Amino acid sequence: MNLAAGCRRLHRRRPAAWSPFAMMTTMATTSTSTIKAPDALRELRQRWAAAGRPAQKSIGWPRASWTAKFPEHTAMLNALPEPIGRADVSAACRLAAGSDDAAVEAFVVAMVWGYGSVGYGPWRTRRILDRNPDAAASLRRTAQIQGAEGAVEAYRFLANNGRLRYLGPAFATKFLHFVPQCGDGASALIHDALVSRAIRDLAGQRCSATRWSTPTYARYLGLVGDWADDLDLDPVDIEMLLFVSRAPLPWAESWVSAADA
Repeated sequence: MNLAAGCRRLHRRRPAAWSPFAMMTTMATTSTSTIKAPDALRELRQRWAAAGRPAQKSIGWPRASWTAKFPEHTAMLNALPEPIGRADVSAACRLAAGSDDAAVEAFVVAMVWGYGSVGYGPWRTRRILDRNPDAAASLRRTAQIQGAEGAVEAYRFLANNGRLRYLGPAFATKFLHFVPQCGDGASALIHDALVSRAIRDLAGQRCSATRWSTPTYARYLGLVGDWADDLDLDPVDIEMLLFVSRAPLPWAESWVSAADA
């Protein structure tokens, strides 16, 4: 499954900040070997392969609610498909680093996909942009950093100097995931509560996405990169498998066993 867009390349190298000895005590590893994928994830990969390795299904979204909250982006929103999939969002975010307006539009599209059919998504997204005077500049700078220095440094900027009120790491990493990434390093992956719960449930490891933490995000990317190497997948495939293994309706996938949901 290729969800990349623009100049993004998927890398399996650990980010420079990753250190196996910095993992939480529940993460058993060594400094010289790749962390093996848990058996439950290996089984999930097999079910996904048996189903033909389908892309994550597209998600419905309330177009009228979004255009009502973002009338200045009506043309852009009307051009988006409904339902919308990851590849659609990647295409819409390819110019995020080019201007403040492009960065804001990319952010809005990422939030459209991230919230899906959740009714308060437009309101929350509008609040982030309205309550942070420097939101557009911060989002553009984030995209520029990701294009030049990679996902961990882009996350670090958003967690510190580029921090936006009301934007937490779960939805911030959705934006990062779709912004083009040209530099070497780990792929920008979504890190939210469902992914964290899947890591805990399937592997018995803790990697919380509740609070901003650059070291935790770097460790998460390193862990997923190791699992991707072990299972001969792209890291984005691992993140998708983790997500759908715990996703409720309407994000749930039919090929995921009820026993693992």
